[in-house]
Amino acid sequence: MKFEKAMHDACRELGFDGHIKEIRFKKDASTYAERIVLQFKKTPLAVKNSYLYLDCVDFCFFENRGECDFAISGYIHGNDKLDIKSAIEKALKLCELTTLKMAESEE
Repeated sequence: MKFEKAMHDACRELGFDGHIKEIRFKKDASTYAERIVLQFKKTPLAVKNSYLYLDCVDFCFFENRGECDFAISGYIHGNDKLDIKSAIEKALKLCELTTLKMAESEE
């Protein structure tokens, strides 16, 4: 299963928005997390962005060698200090489920 479908399905299963975007050129990166990803990956690249219910943190999920990885940018402010652990756990769960779905489709 391609990353886009696997990520979309994993997002829906976990109750997240399933919107995936494609970055065709480096200039199209609109968040710092996307720019971090593009330091290591070439375009075009499908990505899933999420704030995971934090005000000042941006997550960018992407496929890397058959697995789902993510980059994080931002700062921790106010109540986000209490919620960052939960957000990281959600991000890890989303990556794990996406990677599993990609692997299952190859079988």
